[in-house]
Amino acid sequence: MLARLRLGAVVAASFGAGVACSQVDQPTAAAAAGSLLQWRWASSATQQNADAGDGDAGDGDAVRSGAGRSMRFGLPQVYAGEAPKQGLPPLQVMRYGFPDMGSIKYREGYIMSYDRRNKTANWVCEHLNAERLAVQEAKRDGMAFKEDDTDPELFRARLADYRGSGYDRGHMAPAGNYKWSTKAMEDTFYLSNMSMQVGKGFNRDKWEELESYVRSLTKTNRNVYVCTGPLYLPRQEADGNMYVRYKVVGPSQVAVPTHFFKVAVVEAPNGNLTIQSWVLPNEVIPNDTPLTSFKRPLAEIERRAGFLLYNSIPDKYTRGV
Repeated sequence: MLARLRLGAVVAASFGAGVACSQVDQPTAAAAAGSLLQWRWASSATQQNADAGDGDAGDGDAVRSGAGRSMRFGLPQVYAGEAPKQGLPPLQVMRYGFPDMGSIKYREGYIMSYDRRNKTANWVCEHLNAERLAVQEAKRDGMAFKEDDTDPELFRARLADYRGSGYDRGHMAPAGNYKWSTKAMEDTFYLSNMSMQVGKGFNRDKWEELESYVRSLTKTNRNVYVCTGPLYLPRQEADGNMYVRYKVVGPSQVAVPTHFFKVAVVEAPNGNLTIQSWVLPNEVIPNDTPLTSFKRPLAEIERRAGFLLYNSIPDKYTRGV
């Protein structure tokens, strides 16, 4: 009988709640994982029975169906073959630790996943509402961009990478969303929350217009949940083939994304949800270009980004978006 292991408990024990993965002592994490791995075997029959009864969209492993989207979501699982009757399971091969499973960062006002290879975010998630945006406590003046010391030096973007690059340090979680707290606004100035963005004509113009529009959605709605991040999209070249090409800048070789996405889940006063999503090219965009021309289906953004967004939302809100 095939055995299946849930890694959620291993990750929780190894990394601890609210701590970036980069801060974990690897031998300690490996030891914790190893001890749990020996005891977390469950038969496939048991798991199949559990799978058959957990279709509620509200639980931690929400199921999203719809065209091409049916799959199980939640904590990662490993199919490990037959569990041996004695001794350590085959997963003892991970005794000295798992390869990096991603760096999740918990800030005062947002949560993000950091891409250590490209030295920018994978995604940044925020929650906006009118009550918080109405508070005007923090001022941007005097706040400085700073390197993110929660990542090993090997994987950090540096201030020197942006200096003289010709690109803006473009916020994924914009400072303008955090006037309600000085600490929250300061957290938006970590370089891990930045991407190389074209300045005039994009970051300072059309991208800022999109940020302002998303904030305006809170005026007539209860909550707005936002996810933002970079994309690296293919382009057809002269030989007819599609290539993904993007520039890297500075001593740390920080990636320059070809595009950026933003997805807003808008919760109306009656609880109904609508989803708006955009993809903008990282280039000068004429001011008279309407934001509506950059709207894209949610599924397209997910496919291009390589991860699912808001998978606990019921099908009736995501199907056709």
